Amino acid sequence: MEARGSAHAPNGAHPTVHRAGLRRRHARDGRGCAGRVLRRAMDALAQRERATGLRRARLAAAVARSGRDQVRKIGIEPFRLTDVAMAEHSLGHAKESQQALDELIAKHAPDGAYQVAEALAWRGEKDKGFEWLERAYQQRDGGLSEVKVDLLLDRLHGDPRFKALLKKMNLSE
Repeated sequence: MEARGSAHAPNGAHPTVHRAGLRRRHARDGRGCAGRVLRRAMDALAQRERATGLRRARLAAAVARSGRDQVRKIGIEPFRLTDVAMAEHSLGHAKESQQALDELIAKHAPDGAYQVAEALAWRGEKDKGFEWLERAYQQRDGGLSEVKVDLLLDRLHGDPRFKALLKKMNLSE
């Protein structure tokens, strides 16, 4: 006769039944091996994205301090125009900032809605920033993968619309 109630199977449950229940619970709770690997991968991705956002925020701040010539050398036009618009704004050059933003919108509205939203958020234009984030969402803009960790959008984070956007994208706060 088989003994009941071991240290591995509490409450008299058969050890095999107990292990199956643990596997289901671990899978459901994300504590199983696959859940741990996935959580580590997502944490690493979030750290990389935070570092990328931090580098761009630092670049814009450095340009604001040292001059705009450096930012004008950035090769990928939507990013260059975004950074020029932010740097010029930080330098107090409203006209030049608006010119760069207008050029970004004219040339890259269909593929750069997220970058427009970044520039607008940096400039403190929350309403327009959210309009362009919505456009980015509708266009399935790849930049939205950074929305939670993008430091250029920090001014939008406390707004209820930001939480609503994360919820719409099925992202936790």
